[in-house]
Amino acid sequence: MDSPFASSLSSRIFFPLLCFIWMLFILALTISLSILGSFPSSPSACKPDNSFSPFLDDYKWWSQQSFFEITLRGGSLTFGQAKAVDVIWDLAIGRGGQALASYISWQVFTRYLAVSLERAPVTYSVFRQSFLQRDSSISSAYALIKELRLFTRLPSRTVKAFMAATLTLIIVFPTLIGAMTGYTPKTAAFVRELDGNAFIKFSDFGLVSYIVHDGWRIGKSGNLVIPYRLPKKQTEPVVSKLDYTFSFDYSNRTTDCDVEDDVEFYVRHYGFYGVENTRTLVAIELPAPALNVSTTYRGVSHFAHNWNDPRTGGFPFQNKTNAKFVAGNQTYGLDHIMTHGRCQPISDQYQWGFSFLQLFIVSIILLIWTIGISILWLKAEINLPLSEYQSGVPQGWECILHIAKTMGKELEAVGIEDTKGMTDSELRDLVSAKLSGGQISFGAEMEKDTMIGLREWARCWWGKEKCWTTAFGFHCGVFICAVIFALLWRPTWPLSVIAALACILLYVAMLLRLTKLMWVILPWSWLAFGITASKVYYLIQSQAFK
Repeated sequence: MDSPFASSLSSRIFFPLLCFIWMLFILALTISLSILGSFPSSPSACKPDNSFSPFLDDYKWWSQQSFFEITLRGGSLTFGQAKAVDVIWDLAIGRGGQALASYISWQVFTRYLAVSLERAPVTYSVFRQSFLQRDSSISSAYALIKELRLFTRLPSRTVKAFMAATLTLIIVFPTLIGAMTGYTPKTAAFVRELDGNAFIKFSDFGLVSYIVHDGWRIGKSGNLVIPYRLPKKQTEPVVSKLDYTFSFDYSNRTTDCDVEDDVEFYVRHYGFYGVENTRTLVAIELPAPALNVSTTYRGVSHFAHNWNDPRTGGFPFQNKTNAKFVAGNQTYGLDHIMTHGRCQPISDQYQWGFSFLQLFIVSIILLIWTIGISILWLKAEINLPLSEYQSGVPQGWECILHIAKTMGKELEAVGIEDTKGMTDSELRDLVSAKLSGGQISFGAEMEKDTMIGLREWARCWWGKEKCWTTAFGFHCGVFICAVIFALLWRPTWPLSVIAALACILLYVAMLLRLTKLMWVILPWSWLAFGITASKVYYLIQSQAFK
């Protein structure tokens, strides 16, 4: 049965389209992981490697110690569910991906070799493996790599190296896919009580924002402790380099939030520690001096971070070790939190996910493979019409007849006419000794100058398709930005879908010369771009990137 790659429609539209969509997705994933690596981990005291730390920026995504840790994980699964997800992933993505990568690679290799064989012959083993057997086992891959290295004269050494690397990748693909995923017990952060052996959930703690040491002057307790208000989706009071008061999400406002706002307004005007000897106004008028208000550690985005104490000339709120926490009616110092904090597994709950480092490495490998396969396919596609095989690549019985005819002629040329009774190993040794592996090609060899290079083709394409190429490149950029935005910040997948559909429709319109369709696509793509840009601008303005 002929390969679908041999048909004009699939070779011109479907394969490059699917390849381009896959390349855009892998590129967006790689960029997203690169950006994620420069961000702090999730706002939890239990870090991706299950270590405990009350600091948001303590964990480093690029740490080599976490290479085998499942650091990008989520969900709340039972053991059976986690195991099922892992098995399905290994079968569908690991084995299925291996089969798909093998199929695509061999189809592209045969197209490229069909063109190359009209410039330089290959050995019988390479021909058999490429056009007939197409086996991805370790032994056959090793034999093909050896033949490519020693005997085969392909136009480029880089192509030979890429083919060898691709065969290796196909063999180890299930191992790579399986190694970068896994499941691990779900954990929660706990801290031991000050005077007891019981543990308190870290989510029940609050991070101290202000302490009013003379709260009795405003009808409160002597040392009035005011905790931070946390963003709505954050449940644990981890210490950030920035400041929680810069969160744009105020939907969880409470009375304590109003008190914190009032105190912050007060210290902005009258300073800390009651150093201002003046009358002040906080709902009621207070005689001098000002209220004795202090804070602990403040992030760089808060005005108190750079507040200068006029008594000492120092900056008392820049040291993270001054952070304090409150639970119930007790205040906890950072030393106690660090010493007695633990991440403990939650009974019968598991999370499934990826190793960040391994996922990043695999995404880079797949991106390189996709680019390489695309280049080989393109070189074959633009040169195949120049050969005698304009309708496709020789396959199956045609290849069997061709190799049998060639072997007969070459053996007859060295004086061997009768091979009856020889075993397979004897024939292999004979071909290796007498024919140096054999030489097989397709038809008359083409001159080197008749081959079209990628640079020459790109110049011709740009000259003819400048407008279409620019529009398509812009839409691809919108799609990549939408995917990155959805992966890192907000699950706005409808924008990604709109951008992807715009790319697909524009691609089809470009190939089929449907100019009117382009003017239907542009409004939708501009809508996706505008919504994405406005959301990014909103996040930047609200300082949500922390």
